[in-house]
Amino acid sequence: MKRIIGIAVVAVMVVVVAAAVILSAIGVGQGNRYRPGGAEATKLQKTAVRSEGQRRYFGDASMEMRDGLYVLRLKGTPYEIGYQHGALLKEEIKKGAAPFYADVIYGGREMPFSLKIWLLRKFLDWKVYVPLFKNQPKNILEELKGIADGSGVPFDIIFKANHHTGPSMVLTPSFAKDNLKAFEKIGIKVGACSSFAAVGKAADGGKTVVGRNTDYGGVVQWPKYQTLLFLSPADGYEHVKIGTAGVILWNPGMNTEGIVVCPHYMVYDDIDPRGWSICAFSDEILRKAGTLQEAESIFHDKPRAVSGGYVIISGKEKDAFAAELSTGKASIRRTEKGRVVMTNMAVSEEKRKIDITVQYNIMEHCPGRYRRLMNLIDQHAGSAP
Repeated sequence: MKRIIGIAVVAVMVVVVAAAVILSAIGVGQGNRYRPGGAEATKLQKTAVRSEGQRRYFGDASMEMRDGLYVLRLKGTPYEIGYQHGALLKEEIKKGAAPFYADVIYGGREMPFSLKIWLLRKFLDWKVYVPLFKNQPKNILEELKGIADGSGVPFDIIFKANHHTGPSMVLTPSFAKDNLKAFEKIGIKVGACSSFAAVGKAADGGKTVVGRNTDYGGVVQWPKYQTLLFLSPADGYEHVKIGTAGVILWNPGMNTEGIVVCPHYMVYDDIDPRGWSICAFSDEILRKAGTLQEAESIFHDKPRAVSGGYVIISGKEKDAFAAELSTGKASIRRTEKGRVVMTNMAVSEEKRKIDITVQYNIMEHCPGRYRRLMNLIDQHAGSAP
């Protein structure tokens, strides 16, 4: 009997160890395949940051402080741009919003080991982060790997920081259905972003007016190291983005063709992580879209791992549209009376049917902000902003 019990104990221990090894292997890894070989990586590794007053230089890239903003000028391949970003803001990335965003459970705080939390992290890796990682375009992964290598922050932290809304996008709909009473009580922890475009007769002298506010988690870390990134990519249009150290997610921006992008977070009951994320779509539009039609085609043609939306504006065309994105479809809203507005809720009827905030009648500030912006634009149509 003792022998049988001993064999059983050993067998259980083997199963537990095997399970732990298998679970430990689940994750986005260190992204080494997205680091270029040969001269490109060697040159970057041998380049040192030099400082002159409020300015820093890294080869042809630079950073200067202006009115509390970190202004970066970066150029090259995606990996080079990322590496320059990481090297020039090395300490800011370590101290800033990236560690907070990468840890949706503890916000980057050091806590005692908990098997329950460890298993939860592995669940998030398996359900959300790994599918996202496997389906992002190569250029995004190369840029994130560059940020990691340049700053010394592990790749998995940089990747998760730049996909931190993935867990809530993917898991919130299921939570809402299975825990309706709790859901109604606590609501969704969603941002309060607003964007609008006023064109033609809705703006002074036929100008194109764009408005944007961004509310987000990490309200302490983000503003400390807020950045303006002026980018000259090896492939695509030059553009500028607004962000924070180490984070290229939620970066509103504009390219040299006058295309402006303003991304938004939503919670739709139609989301699959096996597709492009918000930062992948923003990057593609800023680099590749010279017209509204080209931007719209990107939304339709690329696989969407997005529960969100965009306002896209063209300064040259003096027009704009809103795109409400889910895995199944990109729903397009055109300007009406020379204006288009987006908050964190669906407006198109097809998306309202799958919008969690609409289904459960919560987050009253979403429709409130939408109506207020529409009213303000209409009240001041044709006048100077």
